[in-house]
Amino acid sequence: MYKSLLFFVLIASFFNQLFAQNNAKFDYHPPLKIPLILSANFGELRPNHFHMGLDFKTNGKEGYNLYAIEEGFVSRIKVSTFGYGKVIYIDHPNGVTSVYAHCSEFKGEIDSIVRLTQEKEQNFEVEIFPKKNEIRVTKGQVIGISGNSGGSNGSSLAL
Repeated sequence: MYKSLLFFVLIASFFNQLFAQNNAKFDYHPPLKIPLILSANFGELRPNHFHMGLDFKTNGKEGYNLYAIEEGFVSRIKVSTFGYGKVIYIDHPNGVTSVYAHCSEFKGEIDSIVRLTQEKEQNFEVEIFPKKNEIRVTKGQVIGISGNSGGSNGSSLAL
C-alpha cells in the first residue's frame, strides 16, 4: 500500500514538474523610455500568418532610443528594404532572444560593424551573424534608434 502511494506521489511530482508553467520572474529593462502601448500583440491573426511578436507604439514619431531589455550578445543584424528593415537580434542568458525591428539606425559597435560590412560588400542590404559574445550588450544599453524601416506601417518598435 505504501509503495503504491509513494509511486503515485513520485509520478505525480514528475508530471507536475514536466507540465507545470515556468514561474520564473523576469525583470526586463523597458525597450523604450515612453509608455509601452501595444500596436500589435503576440499571436494576432494576420492575412497569411500569426504575428510573432509585440509591437509598441512610438507616438507616431521616430528617433527614440532603443534599449537592450537584458544583457546578452548580438546574434544577428540585418539591413533590408523590406520585412523588419534594420533589425537587431540579442540572445540572452535565460534562452530568450529579443528582436528590435524597424530601427532607423544602429548605435555603437553594432553601427560600426554594419557600416564596415556594407562598405566591404558594396551593398546596403547586409546580414551579419556575429560570433557568440563578439558583440556584448548590457541591460539598458542604447543599441539603436526607433524608426520605420522595412515593411513597417508606421513608426513603431517591433519586439
